[in-house]
Amino acid sequence: MYTAYTVDDDYLMLEEMKDFVPRQEHGFELIGSATDPLTALDEVTDLKPDVIFVDLKLPRIDGNKFIEKVHKLGMNPVFVMVSAYDDFEGVRTFFKQNGFDYILKPIDSEDIGIVLRKIYTKLSANDSVNDETTDNLIFNRLIFPS
Repeated sequence: MYTAYTVDDDYLMLEEMKDFVPRQEHGFELIGSATDPLTALDEVTDLKPDVIFVDLKLPRIDGNKFIEKVHKLGMNPVFVMVSAYDDFEGVRTFFKQNGFDYILKPIDSEDIGIVLRKIYTKLSANDSVNDETTDNLIFNRLIFPS
């Protein structure tokens, strides 16, 4: 099971995400949410979610600045921008920071489901590669001890 976190200044949006994300068929659990991006920074530092859904327009710092700060903390979760704005520069900045997907509001469960399936595939592939690398290291240590 993978974990997700949502940052949005719209409380109703956070409530919708609570309904959309934690579905067994997608393999995700929503472990937290915040309306304030600075509060969210503290929480994601402790929780280390696999996926963060973040709004573009937030109070104090925008979604792209939030992503930048998370990266500076040494974390690299999958980011999905959820926004009512199709601001070209905002979208461009998001994807330059290796953003995964951009969803325009209002969202529906089908949009979230498609994105979560794509993220699940990506994370599962990464886990397989990591498991394979670890298995190879263990095998090499057994066969060729130092």
